[in-house]
Amino acid sequence: LSQSQPQSLDLDNANNNNTEYSTKLQMKLEQVQQENTRLVKLIQETQSKLDQTQAQLSSLQQSSSPSLPNNQKPQQQQPSTSHKGTWKMDSESREFLQLDEILKENLRSEKKKRLMEVQTQMKFILDSDDVHDSFGEWDCCGQSDYYAHGC
Repeated sequence: LSQSQPQSLDLDNANNNNTEYSTKLQMKLEQVQQENTRLVKLIQETQSKLDQTQAQLSSLQQSSSPSLPNNQKPQQQQPSTSHKGTWKMDSESREFLQLDEILKENLRSEKKKRLMEVQTQMKFILDSDDVHDSFGEWDCCGQSDYYAHGC
């Protein structure tokens, strides 16, 4: 019996250690899940903002000047000089900017990928009832842009 008591105590200690470790792992898992939920929400909100911006951009592109060469990036738009105050960035934007550079790039990459998927899936929904917002091609030259130069 004296040998079985130390083994029993060792098993009890091991079980207690396993229980503590399991509890700590469960708490860590919950923290990771909360962070994941927060990031998914952030991505969804950002995606919604991007969708709105893309719709505005699409509308502007149809009536804008010719596009820039492939290698040239557009200049950043400067805020109107009529503002007397300073720009107050929202908390989600500040939080995003504090993320690790690799994580930010991964999120941006995932966002682009998901937006392309959604855009492909939702292509059949036209922006308006105007013919220029539809998809098709000119039967004379095969151009798929409604505003393409004539053949």
